Amino acid sequence: MQKKSDEKPLRKIPEAFKELTTTFDVGDAVVGAAPFSYACSLGFAFESADMDFVAVKQTVRLLAQNREAARKSRLRKNAYVQQLESSRIKLAQLEQELKRARAQFLHLLYYLSKLY
Repeated sequence: MQKKSDEKPLRKIPEAFKELTTTFDVGDAVVGAAPFSYACSLGFAFESADMDFVAVKQTVRLLAQNREAARKSRLRKNAYVQQLESSRIKLAQLEQELKRARAQFLHLLYYLSKLY
């Protein structure tokens, strides 16, 4: 049983080229067609692997962009929530001041109505 790593086409490239060079080194006039054909078919495997690599690279880039956009969105949301909380606190303080001023005004009206 062969190892899984030996079954991959890209791993067979060095062997195919070694066979091709030994065919040429022997000095035979006949060029071995099988090793050359096999090497050419591995070129298609390289092209396919290259396209897969480009697709994976693009997917990784898009995922990274998506993560960054999500991070920025969370930061904007947190800033917006903090601004709303700050506005709520200011409004609550203003409401308390208005209640105090109204109470003072009503108190003053009560005393003025008693005087006149």
